[in-house]
Amino acid sequence: MKYLSTILLFLILIACQDQVEDQEYNETKITLPDFESVKLGGKIINLNSSVQFFDINTIDTLLLLGTSSKHKEYFKAYSLNNYDYLGSIGTRGEAPGQWKFARVEGGLMKDDEHFSIWISDDLAGYLKKINLSKSLTDKANTPTYSEHINVNSNLFPFNSVYKVDNYLIGDTGYEDESYSRFKKMNMETNDIKHVPFFPKLKNFQSLPSPVLYSIYVGAFEKHPNKNLFVSTPSTFNRIDFLDDNLDVYKTIVDGENWKDNYYDAKEIDIASDQTYEMQDGHFSTSVTKNYIFTRYRNISKELDGRQNKEEAMIKVFDWEGNPIKLLYLDCDAFTFSYNEMLKTLFVVDIENEQILTYDLNGVLP
Repeated sequence: MKYLSTILLFLILIACQDQVEDQEYNETKITLPDFESVKLGGKIINLNSSVQFFDINTIDTLLLLGTSSKHKEYFKAYSLNNYDYLGSIGTRGEAPGQWKFARVEGGLMKDDEHFSIWISDDLAGYLKKINLSKSLTDKANTPTYSEHINVNSNLFPFNSVYKVDNYLIGDTGYEDESYSRFKKMNMETNDIKHVPFFPKLKNFQSLPSPVLYSIYVGAFEKHPNKNLFVSTPSTFNRIDFLDDNLDVYKTIVDGENWKDNYYDAKEIDIASDQTYEMQDGHFSTSVTKNYIFTRYRNISKELDGRQNKEEAMIKVFDWEGNPIKLLYLDCDAFTFSYNEMLKTLFVVDIENEQILTYDLNGVLP
């Protein structure tokens, strides 16, 4: 009877195992000469503020700026009509109602006449939707939340996370030991579909989870009103387009480092800056309903002077993966957000502590 119980327990555990699916993907090579390129000069915005900003989101007439960690207010909002200051959203701290960390997920949204935004914190384990319009009107210390989802970060570690129907969809987390690049969890049953790391890294099991995270992490963005996703890792020169089942429907590549087993984990010196110098991919990605903007950087070329960090190179795609335009900006664009109504790209130049705008009227279709 003891052995029968052991067998039954084993069968139950097997039945409850998380689903793991390898990806099959067809790559389309798109090189820089495949784009029509344009050089643009920016116009500096004067917000009459001494605050250092690092994150930016915009839609319609609203500009939302994320502050650096030395400031108490987490976000500051401005009107795009005349750049009037509208108020702050959220405060940093460990007291109830405060945020130690908050990541914007998916950018600004507008429902009817109300602006809203999702934020997450993987360590605190939550995903919250903020009613920005009411929060700015009430001017309360604690924002008004229209939805709050608790996320078990031990079960579902993430860097970015989105709610799609009754599922959470996210990417790899800092201490994620599932070796998953993407995950999808049923919030009722806690069943999880894992998509293993790709491209494959030879001998990847020899590296600790935080190092694997630094290699595979990148932007993971959701279409504003469709269940489509785009992933732009900073290490690998590839862009993956996924549906809500986490199936890759298109992959854009360039160079060689996007291939399986291009890197051998045993040859990576984790005590040095090698994982940083390996980065030949995309940083800072922003999406709209029509376009994907992603900045390409090759760190080794920047370090030896072959690529100018002060001239940001931003690729623009549509959601089918077609190359639309290659933008060369005259600043070190740390983060950026495209306002489709104004046809203007808003940019944070963190090195020079500036906010700039780039007019894309006539540049994009």
